Amino acid sequence: MKNHRFITTETNPETFVQSAIAFLKKHASDKKVFCALSGGIDSSAAYLLLKKADINTIPVFIDHGLMRIIRGKEEREYIKELFPDVRIIDIRDEFLPQIINEENAEAKRKLFKKAYSDTISKVIDEENCDLLADGTILPDIEESFGVKITDIQETMTLEEEKALLKQNKERFVKSQHNLNIEYDVEATIQPVASLTKDEVRRLLDFLEMPDNLIYRKAFPGPALAARIIGKVTLNNLEFEKKVHDIVESKIDNYY
Repeated sequence: MKNHRFITTETNPETFVQSAIAFLKKHASDKKVFCALSGGIDSSAAYLLLKKADINTIPVFIDHGLMRIIRGKEEREYIKELFPDVRIIDIRDEFLPQIINEENAEAKRKLFKKAYSDTISKVIDEENCDLLADGTILPDIEESFGVKITDIQETMTLEEEKALLKQNKERFVKSQHNLNIEYDVEATIQPVASLTKDEVRRLLDFLEMPDNLIYRKAFPGPALAARIIGKVTLNNLEFEKKVHDIVESKIDNYY
């Protein structure tokens, strides 16, 4: 399996969009693409670029039970309003029992990563998708591989990436739920891999998305499991959802 990443130093939104569309057409013009939508700004930007490039795309949101509440509304409701064509897959009953009582942060990430990848693999198989698109951004790559984005090639095999990770393991920060996974597709495709979070926000603004998406607060891939201190329990999860909603609502006035 290969990974295609749009590698560029261009951050001007208008020029970036034009170049990203060319990148997507180069790698995906005649392909069927699975797009993992989390409700966050990175995957939303990736999906919008795929639509701009007129790529045959299946957008999917995986509800694993660890997503935040936004002003009293569950994330799956929010994403459906934003992107009506998104397919919601509910794995709460299967996944939550696996992570309940886990307290190690890296173990939580690995459990989440497996559930996430298993669900994606199932849909890819059902829909006969050729490519997998996601919202991997620059910090995800640099934290996982311990390298600068300029050290990454546009197209790399999974074996090449594993070798790169091994060479730079002392600079590893943390694993990512959407990197270094092998799927039954020709390749993954990551159109916003060169952007920082603020650059993604500027891109969404250029694409005329609503402020409540553009200024959404950063949220970890493993969701609330990464923000619960100690063991994951149903009580802790419900408490964290409420606290998270209150805090984000309050700071909306400032950022």
